[in-house]
Amino acid sequence: MKKKNKFKIKWHAAVIAGLFLLLSLASWRDFTNTLRYELGVRFAVKTDAATRTSGKRGSSISASTSGGDKEGIPTASDTDDSSVRQPSASSEEPDRANATQRNEMKSASENSQTNTGTDDGSSTPDNPLLAACKLSDKAVRKLNDCWNTHDAYYLLRLDSHATYYVLKECSSSQVIIGSDNWLFYKTDSDGNTIADFEGTNSFSETKTKDITAAALSAQKEAKKRGIGFALLVAPNKERIYWEKMPDNYVRAEESRTDRLVRHLSDEGVNVISPKNDLLDCHQSTELYYRYDTHWNQQGAYIGVRDILASWGLSMSALSERKVNVSDLKSHANSGVNDDLTVLSGLENIFTDEKEYEIEGTIAMDWAAYKEEQFWGISHFVNKDATQQKSVFLVGDSFRSAMIPALREQFSDVYVTHRNYYAKGLIDEIHPDYLIVEYVERQSDQISQIGFFFE
Repeated sequence: MKKKNKFKIKWHAAVIAGLFLLLSLASWRDFTNTLRYELGVRFAVKTDAATRTSGKRGSSISASTSGGDKEGIPTASDTDDSSVRQPSASSEEPDRANATQRNEMKSASENSQTNTGTDDGSSTPDNPLLAACKLSDKAVRKLNDCWNTHDAYYLLRLDSHATYYVLKECSSSQVIIGSDNWLFYKTDSDGNTIADFEGTNSFSETKTKDITAAALSAQKEAKKRGIGFALLVAPNKERIYWEKMPDNYVRAEESRTDRLVRHLSDEGVNVISPKNDLLDCHQSTELYYRYDTHWNQQGAYIGVRDILASWGLSMSALSERKVNVSDLKSHANSGVNDDLTVLSGLENIFTDEKEYEIEGTIAMDWAAYKEEQFWGISHFVNKDATQQKSVFLVGDSFRSAMIPALREQFSDVYVTHRNYYAKGLIDEIHPDYLIVEYVERQSDQISQIGFFFE
């Protein structure tokens, strides 16, 4: 009987020890990644961090290499106010941050690379410790693949927190932690923000011609209908807050989108790039969310003002307006979910995001807006607007922050995500003005702008 009890005690102890070992192995991934980075620095092993071009923050290059264009995956994290619902599409907007998060849970092996090192198969006979680390990585990935999504979610969050607190790094391969804890998006499946930043991508001559022809055709169709037209290209966050990027990412003086915008303008397209105006005040004014990919209402206000100026309409400068600042978490703006903290698993750490509301613009009911956008379109009415005219905004997730300023200026504002635009809407609404917006990383999609007039 005593032997039986002793056997049970030993068996329970073995099970507990085994569970503890499994949890330890899950965190071992971050340790091996860090170790691999250190080995890369010390022994010139080829890793992303070790081989990246080093340069002083703020240095610039003007690189341009032709290559295949990436078709960006449109994003949408939205929410706002409305007064009239006009359903025109049944698809729900994709939530890129949450979708990618689920992908991370589903396959931990795809996200075992960190900003400080990548599993690139670069082990050498001279580094047996590195080879041993890589073997342990394979074991951990197999273990994670066997666990269900729920378990993987909490293990990944545990890894993320440990990595941040110990190393001040991010364990997600899609998020970069810059100075002052500014977060930036690192992707090659939703455009390529780093290639845009460093100027290592370029539009081919054929692609440039296709985009130009499409934009000119859309502008011509709008003019034929008596509609004022503007094509807005919203800059990537790192193009404006370049000095917050880590030193080992070198800013290009000119990106492929800069060249495209200049070419479109030379060809007569009313294309708006507020990049220079944003850069002029970005150090004294927070124009993008620190922990999110999008511009905030201050950055969007500058974009709207530039559009109106192209139509000969005046609007007060941002410096002349009073801005109210509040904590985003208490503001209940469900249009912003700090998508980069979600991707990085650090949403419980970075909680001090600010919201900026410009007095005079129209406050939003973001929850109602989100529900409306689920059906396809929102319509806002302001009888006291500066311009007793209508405007139709078709764009990606950068469109949402523009709405408060547009509502102040126009008596009727129509808004939809371009992925859920229903054919014939422009002719049905027949607005006085049309804004088609693309974020910089998806500027290759401008070639599809003709769809709105089909």
